[in-house]
Amino acid sequence: MPLADLSLVTSSLRTLMDLNMRRLMGGVPPGAISISTLPPEKVGAAQNTLNLHLYHIAEDRYYKNMPGPGNDARNIARAPMALALFYILTAHHEQNPDIDALTQQRLMGLALKTMHDYPIVGDRLMIDAGAGAGPQAVLHPALQGDDNPLQIILRPLTPEDTLAFWSTDDQQTARLSAYYEVRVVMLTPEAPERFPGIVLSIGEYVRALGAATLTGSRSTVHFTIPAAIGGGAQAVTVEPARVQLNPGSAPPNDSVTLLGSKLTSGVAQSLVLRAAAWSRLTPPVNRVELDPAMNPGWALSLAADRIDFRAQPNLAFIDGGVPRIVDVLPGIYAASVRTVIGDRVFAGERMTSGVESNQIAFAIGPRIAGHGPPDPVTRRIRIDIVAAFDLSLPALGVELVVQGDAYVRLAAFTGNPAIDDGAFVVDPAGLLLQPLFNPLVPGFHAVRLIVNGAEAQPFWIEI
Repeated sequence: MPLADLSLVTSSLRTLMDLNMRRLMGGVPPGAISISTLPPEKVGAAQNTLNLHLYHIAEDRYYKNMPGPGNDARNIARAPMALALFYILTAHHEQNPDIDALTQQRLMGLALKTMHDYPIVGDRLMIDAGAGAGPQAVLHPALQGDDNPLQIILRPLTPEDTLAFWSTDDQQTARLSAYYEVRVVMLTPEAPERFPGIVLSIGEYVRALGAATLTGSRSTVHFTIPAAIGGGAQAVTVEPARVQLNPGSAPPNDSVTLLGSKLTSGVAQSLVLRAAAWSRLTPPVNRVELDPAMNPGWALSLAADRIDFRAQPNLAFIDGGVPRIVDVLPGIYAASVRTVIGDRVFAGERMTSGVESNQIAFAIGPRIAGHGPPDPVTRRIRIDIVAAFDLSLPALGVELVVQGDAYVRLAAFTGNPAIDDGAFVVDPAGLLLQPLFNPLVPGFHAVRLIVNGAEAQPFWIEI
């Protein structure tokens, strides 16, 4: 996730050096070494100090000019600006002229080892510095959980290049230093104001021969068009599949069909599901093999050329011999088929060998149940979802687009129309929006509700 405060990156690097260097020094207490971020010439007569100073910023060439989401005229402004940050690392110790240089070299060696040993700083990096504090997170709390890993690269500057950094003062000797590049840091972009239409079908044409292969996913989206343009129930087949959490619905709104070939080959087969959100659970879940006996509501059916199932709000499985249940929240999921091709007993133990097919994506979104009338005073309109999950969960990113306009999510309405118009507030059962259109004038307005990248069925607010 993009950020706006570059100091969070510097703070994370300072934490990395402090924790690991104290660990390398035998668990010395906090404060035994100092990590500053001043320009090197302003550090002064410090002792046992390392200084990490951000002296230059450049735009990352790989991500430059990448298009952003939506279809606004200034689309580039909707994409995060990718930056590479350049730091100079110096050691400072002025106490005894006979040993100052040796102390600086020792500090620099520990710092270089730290940067070398931890080239990637991510959410899961924990370091125990000793002194009884236990493992501590390196990445700043404001960067945690938002996919903000930092890559640390030692820049290969020549001795002559480094002299240029210190050449402003003819009386100053070049200080022992190292130069680092930290990337990629994404600056927060502007939010998109308009979104393009819906893509209903894409294709995948690369496949492995001779094994179970998935070629696509398909579902049927059921919705009702406004009465003003004819009304009536509609059913549209879409590829890849995009279903809504709506247990027991008839016709089914949660039915997914996976298409492929050789799906029933081998000794046994199982459907494997993956979701990025599951990897962030404690303990993390990388994959789940769907057991029909433990999940009868999923109505799993396998045939040689297709797999059918109905997405349910939760999924039970065995994790390390212990039953476990994970929530199936809105988002993008991946499905594959695991085929057991060998099953035998060797040395008293059962040995199975299997292969897994390619993965196919499908989306599970919310189901809009309906909307209420405009409030006569505030003019706000409530939209309810089918009660299959809590829409206000922190793990869910909720987006609302009405008549092509992207609405802004607020924690609560402020009472100021300049802020509240075109905004919405989420609660467990749905959301409340303050429309940009006049809700007292008869008409119909297209609504797109997107949760973690998965969209609800087509829906209209009818006044």
